Amino acid sequence: MSERRLLARKEVLNRLGGISNSTLNRMILRGAFPQGLQISQRRVGWPSHVVDEHIEGLAQAQAPIGEK
Repeated sequence: MSERRLLARKEVLNRLGGISNSTLNRMILRGAFPQGLQISQRRVGWPSHVVDEHIEGLAQAQAPIGEK
């Protein structure tokens, strides 16, 4: 397990495979990704364990390539 810390939006985008900022915003609006924590007026962060758990959930929900 990785250390627990807050991840900036840019790092979250990278951890999610390099998705765009717009895609992350749509995922949040649909409820497909948790909202971040307001750190300051202009800064939002996500706890690293929340992002890691979301990625693990995605991996478990997907069938391996070539299997259906």
